[in-house]
Amino acid sequence: MRGYVSDGVSLEGYRWEKVGEEKYRLSFIFKTKVEFEKDWLIFIHGAVKKENINYLSLDRRQYQFENWDFNPVPPTSVWPVNDLITVTREIDAQQIPYKIYLGFYT
Repeated sequence: MRGYVSDGVSLEGYRWEKVGEEKYRLSFIFKTKVEFEKDWLIFIHGAVKKENINYLSLDRRQYQFENWDFNPVPPTSVWPVNDLITVTREIDAQQIPYKIYLGFYT
């Protein structure tokens, strides 16, 4: 699956695999179109339907989504321009449906 992230980077694919009880490995393939001038963090938010809010961690229930923000390795300032880069993150998540939102922020 491909997706628009920004004018500077696109999501070319992803993989979501279970690696333990309520533990998942997320891998994202990005293609950069411009050089990153600084390091950006990646946010991954997993929104849930109202009937699943009680499965979220206590501090996330008021927002109705789980938050798995992280600093990508390698950092965005060294990502190659016009090339692909794979970033991997392990998360803890319940076995419920999530609507995933992904983006960059500083």
